[in-house]
Order: sequence, then C-alpha cells, then structure tokens
Amino acid sequence: MDTKEDSYSCIEGFNILFWDNNHKINLRFNLFFPGYEKIFVDGKLITSKFIVFDSVQHFKIGEDSYTIKYYTKKLFSRGDMIVELLKNGYTLHRKKILLKKLTKRKYILQIFLLGAILGFLSGIATHYGVPFFILVIFSIILPYLIWLCRLLKRVEIVNID
Repeated sequence: MDTKEDSYSCIEGFNILFWDNNHKINLRFNLFFPGYEKIFVDGKLITSKFIVFDSVQHFKIGEDSYTIKYYTKKLFSRGDMIVELLKNGYTLHRKKILLKKLTKRKYILQIFLLGAILGFLSGIATHYGVPFFILVIFSIILPYLIWLCRLLKRVEIVNID
C-alpha cells in the first residue's frame, strides 16, 4: 500500500503517518462517514475496528507494544483532534488535526446559496412528480456532502511532538 504524507480527502478520510525504527505506521479513519479505522505497518494491515468518534487501538511490532489513540477535546464542536502514537506506554509522537474556522460572512453566504439551490431543485423535482421522501432525503444528504467537501479545504495536520 503506497501512502502519502498526512492528508485528508472526502472519500478516504484521514491518513496519518508515523515512523518508528524504520517502520511506517499508517492510521486511516474517517469521522464523517463513520466506519472502519485501519492501521497499517509497512504497508500490511495490522488491525481494524469499527469506530464512531474517539478510538484506542493496540498492536505489537516485534517485542514492542504500540497504541494509537485519537480523541477530540470538544466532541460536538469544532474542537481540534489529537492523534498519539505510544510505544511501550510512552508517547512517541503527537499530531493535531486542526479545523480552520470560517468567518460569519462566509457562513451566511453558504446558507443563502444552499437554500437557493435546494429551493430551485425542489421546484424542478416537484414539477416532475418526484416523491416527497426523496426530496427530504436529498435535502439532508446534499448539504452534508457539500459541507464535508468544503471541510477538505480547512483541515491541517501538524506535529506537536
């Protein structure tokens, strides 16, 4: 598995990379489409588990015990996330996932544009007889996907060792 440096994408989620004793330790997870968190060591899948928010995973490389954990200080807000790699109980590396905040003006503009687009699409769909439940589902999923992809431009992953 060929991985890049720390990154984030709408589809793949977070890709956090650590190095220890010439071992490439790669954590992949996606908070916005909850699912599996995977840990790769030197390109080989070591462990995976279903996650929703915070996580702790343990694994071994040779005689050394490792733990990767990540957590957010404020669960339902824009709190930054911390990702830690521990080796034999001691912190080796820490990284912070920063979510840059939008200004109030940009929020208002996005809400206005989203409302205009949803109103236009609902009018067209109603004209062509699209069932109401499809309109409701569409009006929930579309803003979520737009928000998710906009988030991509605001994510920054930094070392805090």
